[in-house]
Amino acid sequence: MESTDNTGLAALIGALSRQIEEQEERQISKSDYSYLTLRQIHYVEAISVLTSPTAGEIAAYLGLRKPSVTAILDRFVELNLLRRERDPDDKRTYRIFLTERGKRLAGFHADLHLAFANRLAARLSAAEKQQLVTLLGTCLEHGEEK
Repeated sequence: MESTDNTGLAALIGALSRQIEEQEERQISKSDYSYLTLRQIHYVEAISVLTSPTAGEIAAYLGLRKPSVTAILDRFVELNLLRRERDPDDKRTYRIFLTERGKRLAGFHADLHLAFANRLAARLSAAEKQQLVTLLGTCLEHGEEK
């Protein structure tokens, strides 16, 4: 019978999550984006991933309420990280687009993820790396709560 005690797995997930966050925050603090928090950068990542989303779509993606998302989007417009445009199919709706500056920030954040992946992969054999990719893919495919 398989054990259902996942405390060891939970501890590893927590440690890995903290390590990723600490490394990202350290790199952000040394960058041109040090005026932003990691959470704020996640908003830019969401806009990049979702491709011209509405504020409501960003809120749903991040698991937040629309008013809090709208407030940060206003700030990002002031910082020239994004722009809003009316949806041509629904004039009541605004679509969110990254500016060139916002795209550079999204690229910077993606590069942080790649650097972490490269450091992690350097410790693994090719077979271990492929196994990790498969396992993480399975977890992401089946692990999202609705």
